[in-house]
Amino acid sequence: MPLRIMLAGDDLQTSSSVAAANARALRALGHAVFEIDLQRHHRATRRWRDDPLLLAFDPNPLSAAFDEFRPHLLVVASGRVGLTEEVAGWLRERGVASVGLPASATQASMVADAWFGGFDRCLAPSSAVAAAWLERGANDTDVLPPSVDRAWVLHRVQPHRGSLPDLITFQDADPATPDVARATLDFAGRLEGLNVRVVGEAWPVPGAAAHSIDERVQLARGVDAHLALSGGTPSIARGVFESIAAGAVLFTDLGSAVEEFFVPGTEIVRIAGPEDLVARLAELRSRPNAFEELRTRAFASLVDHHLLEDRWLAILERMVSSDTWASADAFSDVLRSVIISGFYGARNRGDDLLLNAVVSALRAADPRLLPVVAGVDARAIEEDYGFQSFEREDLVAAERFAAEAAAIVLGPGGLWHDYSIADAGGIAGMFGGARVSPAHLAQLPLMVRAYGGTLHVIGMGVGPLRDQAARAAVRLVGSLADAVTLRDEESLAWLDGIRDAWSVEPRVAPDPVFALELPPSKPSEAPEEPYIVLNLRPWGDGSDVDRLRRGVLATAARLGLAVVTVPMEPIDVASMTSRDGDPDVKVSAMPVDASLAELVGVIEGARAVVSMRLHACLLAHRLTRPTIGLSYDRKVNAHFAQLGRESWLLPLTAKAGDVGSLLRAALVDGALSPSSTEAMRMIETTARNAMAEFANTLAKSAVRGVPAPAIGHQPERRWLHGPPIDVAQESRIDLTAAHVYSGSASHPGAVVHHVHEGHPSRCTFGFAARAPKAGDFVEWELCLPAAARSSRVEIVIRQTLREQAALRGYIHYSVRAGGEELFRQDIGAWRPENAVWVTLPGGIEPRNLSVRLLAERDCPDWNWGVASKITIARARELPWDGNDLSWGASSPLAASARSHRT
Repeated sequence: MPLRIMLAGDDLQTSSSVAAANARALRALGHAVFEIDLQRHHRATRRWRDDPLLLAFDPNPLSAAFDEFRPHLLVVASGRVGLTEEVAGWLRERGVASVGLPASATQASMVADAWFGGFDRCLAPSSAVAAAWLERGANDTDVLPPSVDRAWVLHRVQPHRGSLPDLITFQDADPATPDVARATLDFAGRLEGLNVRVVGEAWPVPGAAAHSIDERVQLARGVDAHLALSGGTPSIARGVFESIAAGAVLFTDLGSAVEEFFVPGTEIVRIAGPEDLVARLAELRSRPNAFEELRTRAFASLVDHHLLEDRWLAILERMVSSDTWASADAFSDVLRSVIISGFYGARNRGDDLLLNAVVSALRAADPRLLPVVAGVDARAIEEDYGFQSFEREDLVAAERFAAEAAAIVLGPGGLWHDYSIADAGGIAGMFGGARVSPAHLAQLPLMVRAYGGTLHVIGMGVGPLRDQAARAAVRLVGSLADAVTLRDEESLAWLDGIRDAWSVEPRVAPDPVFALELPPSKPSEAPEEPYIVLNLRPWGDGSDVDRLRRGVLATAARLGLAVVTVPMEPIDVASMTSRDGDPDVKVSAMPVDASLAELVGVIEGARAVVSMRLHACLLAHRLTRPTIGLSYDRKVNAHFAQLGRESWLLPLTAKAGDVGSLLRAALVDGALSPSSTEAMRMIETTARNAMAEFANTLAKSAVRGVPAPAIGHQPERRWLHGPPIDVAQESRIDLTAAHVYSGSASHPGAVVHHVHEGHPSRCTFGFAARAPKAGDFVEWELCLPAAARSSRVEIVIRQTLREQAALRGYIHYSVRAGGEELFRQDIGAWRPENAVWVTLPGGIEPRNLSVRLLAERDCPDWNWGVASKITIARARELPWDGNDLSWGASSPLAASARSHRT
């Protein structure tokens, strides 16, 4: 019986992590897994009240995900995150069982007593540890060794091309247990005549860290003799299972911890010390048959009994048989994921409505379809909407979800155009990681179709589309589609000469929001006196918008009406903010995060609505309110034309008196005419039929079997510009070693919240606030070890904010080294990734490199927290001849701001 499982862990985006391996194993068993990356959802944990080293899981920021996903089981894959009794009770009331799982051998040996209490069941790495946990107060225990999953065993990589050691050990060092690290390195240093390599994170040894799963598997399979040491800890490490999965012979002093799973003498080799290991290895090398039998039997034991899939199958069967879940009727059928790609997560209410319309249609067609949203802010989508999400610019994550998706829905709310095709790099941009339309909108559909899923383009806008590269990208995507619907006739006309070779004929269909069932209105803080609703958005230099705003306010003042401003996106707020000299009228603002039911209530109670935004007009018409549109885009014109209400539409160039006159007329005779009302009902019916047809077609076509989860390959790194480098001497930099902190340059001591997601190969950070204040900063700092020789450090800085004049002058980032600012760059001025190199002189301490994100002035509430995030990636250090501080950058704007150094 498939389950819906939420799995929370520290490093779910890294394929080699314990949390990621368990998520793959559970999906391979047919369960639906909602991944909660605790590095992304920093608000989902808080300090434990009695233990400064323990965190408490807080489900409140993820309540929408619990409501939407309705999990049967919560797995917390972290020995540093527990459940309070209050949260445990909350979960049980919702019928959610809970399981705690340490993410490493060190975590398993160091878990606090408080960690056990909240979980229904704790998973220990061995029977001895499970028994000890029961004595310490665990409610129930089971054994889940830190093994590998089937995908790890089957993962295909190229053979390792470099030189290989005689012996290799896969263990992660833990700063909390330095004695273990010292004991391991001391043991390795006493292996006379053997070249030994330590592979893992946090070792004080050059070249120890292997960042990607490809590298770890290559090394594991390239060396046929492996070493696993206890270092004085009783827990079995994951490296034991990695080694045996690679087909190696394992030498170990772990004793009973490993002997519970593998038999000494016939499957593994138990050693008494360094001299014993050297002798035993030499003896086995002299008997190739015995060597081969050892590793063959160990591998067979692993795949027959100890893969994560086997262990989870037994654990879940025991939980079911013990009536963990009261009724088998609660179990779902196999869920099939459907990716919905669009501009989601930016708190744009129009896009929210479109997403809700698509999800509602899919659920009506087949409740087994599970939405996965590709948007601009995965954290916001998971917390606000409750859907599993990934950021569509992250092509590695995109491929992982595309490989398991039954289908992808592209649009609605999207636009095929040629405004940014040059920025995308032409048609080649889709192969080089383009982040702007239309090349950007081709990448994810290509992945889903390549893996066997279907493509459905819904509610897409088109135009202008004159550039040949942009037309080529659209031609390709349309040729892959199973269905294409467009938002208006003009969009269809732009496809002349493109759609001829498509296998499906594109059709014009009403906006999907016409099909959305609106919730009953919810009381809001609308004024008691009669009022009108006003919605404006930024446009141009703002002068036209402000003139029309004053015209509406003046008319409301003369008629004795209040005004309620309704932002459809945070950036709307500034356009509707009161200013000196405004007419004397009562103005109240609806919160940006008000619910749809509250929005319906405010519009429903209004005497009239004046709006720029399409979906504010659409909702007002569906709620039969007299509505005036302010046209800034052809989609607004098309909407009023659909209803035969062109006379209630004004251009932005209209005079203040014009909007006042039309508003007075709307209050008297602006209700929908019988013909407009009939047109509205017909459009709603057509929209519902179109969405039902789309969803039913998708549900019928999404029949491919759920593929076994696989591990994605990590691409070759693209070297940064610079002189030829001896690759053998380069050292990758573990970016988890960097420190991220925040503060205020204007108000020292002020608390400035920031977000931070760290991975070995990339680090993303930014402001948590939507509107940072002048002087607020977030700083990423990397402290490199002392070195006698000079070195060259290379990083790539990526950002997501679009180049736009209105966004400049608010936030910049600066790169610093040795306490000196090298250059700064406005994040609104240059979007392509910036390849930066800095040479650091040898023999000087500290050797620090930092990137500071700084607000130059108070920022308007434009969701800067999401927009300003930057990512540091592809970091490496290389030897350098010279002893001066120098630098370079690929951004021309950074280059123009250089000091005298070149």
